[in-house]
Amino acid sequence: MKPLTMKTKAFMVPTRQLTKRLSDYESGNLNVDQVLDLYSVLIQNGMAWTLESKYGRMARHLIDSGSLTSDGTITHEHLPF
Repeated sequence: MKPLTMKTKAFMVPTRQLTKRLSDYESGNLNVDQVLDLYSVLIQNGMAWTLESKYGRMARHLIDSGSLTSDGTITHEHLPF
């Protein structure tokens, strides 16, 4: 599975690909790197704050724990799981 994060803007991730990744996340089928990648994109495109509140809470947790920066950059300083 290719990472979602692109060097350009996150909003360029195809909707179908993002929807599939959200479905995989909900099903528990993503590894830690894939979860960080997903949340990186959700933070970058603002969807982390507009989807169900559980996504915003998880995004905030990943930022507060140092796994992601507030702009969605993956740091890998602290793994969330």
